[in-house]
Amino acid sequence: MNIPPYPYHLCSAEQCRRMDERTINEFGIDGFTLMELAGTKAADFILSEIDSRSHGLFICGKGNNAGDALVVARILSEKDHPVTICFVGEPDSLSVDTSKNQELLKKLTGNITFVEWGSDFDFSEYDFVVDGIFGTGLNSEVRAPYNDVINGVNQSDKIVFSLDLPSGLHADTGRKMGNAVLADFTITFGALKTGFYLNDGFEHSGQIVLCELPFPNHFKEKSAFLIHEDWFSKSDTNPKHREHKYDGGVLYIIAGSEGLTGAAILAAESAWSTGVGAVILITPKGLLNIYEKNLTQIIKKSVGTDKDTYFATSHFEQVQAILNEKPGSLLIGPGLGRDPET
Repeated sequence: MNIPPYPYHLCSAEQCRRMDERTINEFGIDGFTLMELAGTKAADFILSEIDSRSHGLFICGKGNNAGDALVVARILSEKDHPVTICFVGEPDSLSVDTSKNQELLKKLTGNITFVEWGSDFDFSEYDFVVDGIFGTGLNSEVRAPYNDVINGVNQSDKIVFSLDLPSGLHADTGRKMGNAVLADFTITFGALKTGFYLNDGFEHSGQIVLCELPFPNHFKEKSAFLIHEDWFSKSDTNPKHREHKYDGGVLYIIAGSEGLTGAAILAAESAWSTGVGAVILITPKGLLNIYEKNLTQIIKKSVGTDKDTYFATSHFEQVQAILNEKPGSLLIGPGLGRDPET
């Protein structure tokens, strides 16, 4: 994956839906064209990863994710790859654009085969699998027959390319909805999905490949970002000559509680290593001595009394006053514990 010199923009499923909708309604690029662009870019990547004449199994659901898969299947077929298409569910209830791509495939002759899913389905004759079952719209548990299909894919020991995101993975939370495809590659369209980097997303997404689509920049709702390590290596994190520390950016950290001070220490040390001008750790006063011994380069601000070892509601105004001292960014959460007061 090419790493641009800026943080990646992450999208929720709803934000992706709105980008699609606005591009279609306000920018004049119809859904069928977007599907063709997505499928073409996915096909280009898959062709770069497979051997000539490799036989692909395309497993399709009913929505637009299946349409993307059908575009890929058509392009690979035209490149002399044997293609087998398996619809799961009723193929007569396809989305409009997916149905159009199904009709296009029927006009082609040669190396395209349609098969039905069954409990004794044999994966052995295929070299790779393209997962086009579910897209970003999945919000319920995976049920039969889809659960059986996903189990079959995961047990097949074939190279698996998932389109947009692994089927069964929730696009926002990254949790598998009962079951999810274990992809070797996830070819995602338009923007990275938040779920890739949360919960089960790490295990199920494999190598993530971003295929850009012609979404105008002002349609992208920038609410979350992925900052890649390469971005830091390309960033100027060295302080300018005579630059005051507060001119280099301020990061406030609200973290730690009794028994969990290590989380706050690791967060503060990691933040300092990025080159930020000042890291300010806000801590209950009862933990201050621990941080004074372990964090010599970090500014510490304490709240409460010497007996306080976790954050409580009585500390709110003190914390707020510290945050109001200087503009900056806030990290909250590591090692806060589970006390109801916190």
